[in-house]
Amino acid sequence: MYLAESAQGNSTLVGIVFEMDIDGIVSTTPFAELEDKDSRFTTEKEVLFSMHTIFRIDEITEITDGLWYVQLKLTNDQDKELLCLNEKIRREIRGNSPRYRLSHLLGKMGKFNDATDVLLELLNTISENDWIFRAAIDHQLGVMHRERGEYDVALLFYNAALKYLHPLKIQEENLLSDHLYKAYTYASMAKVFYGLFDDENVFENLKFAFEIALRDKTPAHKEALETFREIATYMIENRDSFTR
Repeated sequence: MYLAESAQGNSTLVGIVFEMDIDGIVSTTPFAELEDKDSRFTTEKEVLFSMHTIFRIDEITEITDGLWYVQLKLTNDQDKELLCLNEKIRREIRGNSPRYRLSHLLGKMGKFNDATDVLLELLNTISENDWIFRAAIDHQLGVMHRERGEYDVALLFYNAALKYLHPLKIQEENLLSDHLYKAYTYASMAKVFYGLFDDENVFENLKFAFEIALRDKTPAHKEALETFREIATYMIENRDSFTR
């Protein structure tokens, strides 16, 4: 408590008091109490948790200005909400390469520069003939530049992705000539034009995305259509100029 309170009065610091609720029956994660010679701080009692220990944040309360109270509860990897969260992350952060998935995660964290660096390094390691993976990387680079507001650069990468996808070879996993990668790329281009207030190109690219998804016969086309509907709905509700 003393260390947390010492942050008060310093505008560059935030003091946080953690209270941990530990139920050894619920969690199978090993932990140990450290006292006296076992601890570096002989005047304090410490608890050493093993790697991958999971806590649920139960409560966050501001005690005073610059001082917060956070209540944590020890849980485990069978927690139902945690399992749902992990499944959601797996759906959103996909890809056949660890570095590609890392770029997705960095993007979700808002670290667009770091994600771009990872993608550019990855792009230099794959074959020119691996067209579908190169298209995925170019698309993701477009996303990172779009999120930074660099719309012209984003469009360059999206068009590079389309170059690899047109014409698309029907050789891997029953891919159709109009693959969903193309649909997602057109939808992403619509987001760029939305940022540029170019409504005509917004509608044109969304139209392409919907048409490709409707022609696709793979199980993923329903998820793609729902995603494009959400994008279109957001744009219509937040742009008065969309009257069509």
